[in-house]
Amino acid sequence: MNKKYQNFSINAFDENTLNNESKDAIREELATKIKQEIHQVVLHKFQSIVEKLNSMGHNLHPDGEQELCDLSYRDDWENSSYHCKLRVSFVGVVSVSYVNSSHTLQEIEYPE
Repeated sequence: MNKKYQNFSINAFDENTLNNESKDAIREELATKIKQEIHQVVLHKFQSIVEKLNSMGHNLHPDGEQELCDLSYRDDWENSSYHCKLRVSFVGVVSVSYVNSSHTLQEIEYPE
């Protein structure tokens, strides 16, 4: 078993689904771990793409602080006003949900 994910077994989720705070915490922790892994792959590839674009004449630089799965680069120039020539960004969303173990899937009512 991958040690990074050992706290997210089905038993861990089932034990925490009756307590809303614990349920939210375990889902958020799993989403963060997934985002961290994805971010490392995407960041490397995205920086490589930015380097290629810059080698073709652009001057892309980070647009603010780069956060997990939220990357943005821009090529700016200033004259009498401020302009952005090119902006490239990546925003990734990770969603984690888990059914309450005190219900079966057939008992759950979904809104129409």
